[in-house]
Amino acid sequence: MFDNILRYHQILFNKYKKYIKISFFLIFILFLIKIIDFNQLLKIIKEVKIGYIFLALLLFFNSIFLVCLRSFILIKKFTNLKFFDFLNINVYGLTANSITFTSFAADIFKYYIIKKEISAYNSFTLVLFDRLITFYFKIIYFIFLFNIANIFLLNFYIEHILVLSLIIVFLSIYILHNFEKVFKFILNNKIIEKKKYLFICSNFNYVAEKIFLFLAINFLILINITFVYVCIFKSLKLDDFLLPIILINPILETLSQLSIILPGIREMITIFALKLMNIEVQTGILTAFVYSFLTYVSLFIANLFVILFSKNKK
Repeated sequence: MFDNILRYHQILFNKYKKYIKISFFLIFILFLIKIIDFNQLLKIIKEVKIGYIFLALLLFFNSIFLVCLRSFILIKKFTNLKFFDFLNINVYGLTANSITFTSFAADIFKYYIIKKEISAYNSFTLVLFDRLITFYFKIIYFIFLFNIANIFLLNFYIEHILVLSLIIVFLSIYILHNFEKVFKFILNNKIIEKKKYLFICSNFNYVAEKIFLFLAINFLILINITFVYVCIFKSLKLDDFLLPIILINPILETLSQLSIILPGIREMITIFALKLMNIEVQTGILTAFVYSFLTYVSLFIANLFVILFSKNKK
C-alpha cells in the first residue's frame, strides 16, 4: 500500500514538474543569451589552465566514491548489499540526476534497490534519512566555515558567535544521541506504529554511535567539492577570490538542491553569487558550466568503469 501511495504521488509530481522545468529552462537559456559576451568568453577560455581542470576531474571521481560510501555505511546495517553493487546503483542514480536536472533521481534508484532487501516503508525511511543526515552535516559544515569567515574577514562578535555555534553543534549532537527519548511522545500518542517508530530510532541511534565517522566522511565530501571549485578558480586565474568561494560553497551546494524542479538553478546561483563578489559575468558563466561539464565527464567515465568491472565480475 505504501509503495502504491508513493508511486501515485511521484506520477502526480512528475505531471506538473515537467511544465515547470521546461518553462524555467527556456527562461534560463534566454537569460544566458542576453548576458553572454561570446568574444569575451572565448578570450577567457583560451587562457584556461588545463592542469587544474584535470585535477578537478580527479576530485569529482573521489566525490562519487565518498558519496556512495556515506550512504553505504548507513544502509549496510539494515541490508545485505555489497559495496560494489551499491556503487553501481549510486553511479546510475547520479547519472540520472545529471540527465533529468534533479537531485532526487539517485534517491529513487536507491529506494528500489533497498526495497528488495527490506520493506517499502523501511527503504523509504532509509533514503529519506540519508538525505536528512546529509543536510544536517552540511549545516554543521556551514557553521564551521562561517566562523572561519567571521574570524578572518568579518570580525563580527567573534567570541559570541563562536560560543553560540559551539552550543548549537553540541546541542544537535546531544539530540541525535538522545533521539529516542525526544521522539518517545510520538509512540505514546500512537501517531506511528511501534515497529516503524523503532526503525526510525535505530537509524538515529546508529548514526549517533558512529557520529565521528559520519562527520568525517561528510566533511571530506564537502571539502572535496570545495576544492573542485578551487581548482576551477585556479584554472581561470582567480586566485584572489579563493577564500570567498570556499566560504560560500556550502550555500551553493544546499541551494542547488532546488534543481529538482528548476534545471540550471545551480548555474544561475553560481553566476549571481560570483557577480556579488565582483567577478565578471562571463567568468561566472564559465565557472558554472565548467563545473557542470566536469560532472558529466566524470559520470560518463564512472559508468564506463562500472560496465567494465561488471563484465569482468561475470
